[in-house]
Amino acid sequence: MSIKISLSQEDKQKIFENKITYVKNFANILDAYDFNSLIKFIDNHDPMIFQKSSDPFFKSPLKIPQVQNQFENFKYFEDVLRKIFNYSLEKDDGVDLFFSFKSGSGQTHVDEEDVFLIGLNGVTNYKVFEDNENYYQIEKGDLLFIPKGFPHKVIALSSRIVLSIGFWGCKKLKLDVS
Repeated sequence: MSIKISLSQEDKQKIFENKITYVKNFANILDAYDFNSLIKFIDNHDPMIFQKSSDPFFKSPLKIPQVQNQFENFKYFEDVLRKIFNYSLEKDDGVDLFFSFKSGSGQTHVDEEDVFLIGLNGVTNYKVFEDNENYYQIEKGDLLFIPKGFPHKVIALSSRIVLSIGFWGCKKLKLDVS
């Protein structure tokens, strides 16, 4: 596996405390995730693809659910995050791939699970409604943690591919979170 992850003790603590956490260069991702590789995956696996809104197909965000067993790197991310934060195993946990071919924005929404977003391609802003509105920009290798219950909106500044890792269970604080 040729991925190096960088997560400081301070960032780990913030995530344990359910604080929105942004980590620039969280992962050094050497594999190219582009639309050619995405189309090849779709051709070879014929996955279920969900359209997130009624906008024209090439503008609205699309979702391929539960891809953790299709890409070794995606399973690795899920396993590492589960281990670091000691999430209980739940049947709905998993890794979803979101992509869009053009810039655009989605609806403001609230997730019922803790979500780790990892940029794979393009530039995406996340508008998160905390005490104030805050914007977080993720690119390839960046991570944004949004705990369940925080309203947020996705604003794709370009075509994009984003990995979304959702954990429905509880984190359990371990004595050693290194």
